[in-house]
Formats: sequence, structure tokens, C-alpha cells
Amino acid sequence: MNTDDQIFVGGEDFKFFLSIPPDEKILCLYDLFFESPEMPSINDIIDDSIRDEKTANVVVSNDTVVINAPSYKVARTAAEYFFMSGYVLERLFLDPGTMTTYQRQKYCLVYEIHGLIPALDLN
Repeated sequence: MNTDDQIFVGGEDFKFFLSIPPDEKILCLYDLFFESPEMPSINDIIDDSIRDEKTANVVVSNDTVVINAPSYKVARTAAEYFFMSGYVLERLFLDPGTMTTYQRQKYCLVYEIHGLIPALDLN
């Protein structure tokens, strides 16, 4: 490794880096210096997840769930699936500038994951 090399990390990528657990940050830095020449941005990750033939497009990162869907009902149904699976979620209401990072379809819901409990049963 050449210590004179400079690595540029954009603002969105830096926010993502800050959101990952401390034990994974060192792996991320290792990958950045030794493995991959470029770390994909959160925009690239979300863009790669969008499939027009899917009803809802979901991206799950360390503590965030991003749901893009063509209708609000479909987005809420996807969120309810996570809730029924035991995820404790809190809806995040982001400012319009930040929301443009995540929104790729008409409706975009962003949730923060607070924990995981045993799955809920309707019986």
C-alpha cells in the first residue's frame, strides 16, 4: 500500500460508514485499502436493488430498511411483513434532500431497526 494514496469518500458514503457497527468499520476500511478500489455508494446499492417487475423493492442495511413501491399500500404491506417477522421498526421522516437519496419509485418508506423479537403470530 502506498501511503501517499488518497481516498475520497462522499458525504452519503460517510454517513453510511458512521452507521455501521464499530467491529465492521475496520473490515470496511480493510476492504477500502486492500480489496476493492471503490466502495459502492448508497445510491448505487439502491439503484441496483430496483427491479420494475417487483411489487416492492427493499434494501436492508445495518440499522435501516428502505422500501420503494409504486403504491403506498404495497409499501405498508412490505413494512408489516418486517413487523410480523419480529423487527422493531421506527418510521423515519427525512428532509426532502435526504429523501432523494433513497426514493426511486413513487412511494418510499424508511425505517430504523431498533431490535428483533420473536416473530408475531396472528393466532
